[in-house]
Amino acid sequence: YISTIQFVDASRRDNYFFVQPAVDVTITPFWTVGAYYLHRENKSNSGPFNFDDNQYGLRTSFTF
Repeated sequence: YISTIQFVDASRRDNYFFVQPAVDVTITPFWTVGAYYLHRENKSNSGPFNFDDNQYGLRTSFTF
C-alpha cells in the first residue's frame, strides 16, 4: 500500500496466495461435469487481515 495523502501510514504488507485445481469430464458433447478445490491464504503484517480459506464444490454446464 502506498499513501496518497500526507501523514497517512500505509505500511501494511500482504502476501496473498491461492491454488485452484479442478477436473472436468465431458458426459455428452453438450454436458460437462466437474469438481474443484480452492485454497486461499493471506499473510499480512496487520493481524486482522490474515486469513486461510478452503472451498470445494461441484459444477455442471450445458452448452448449446
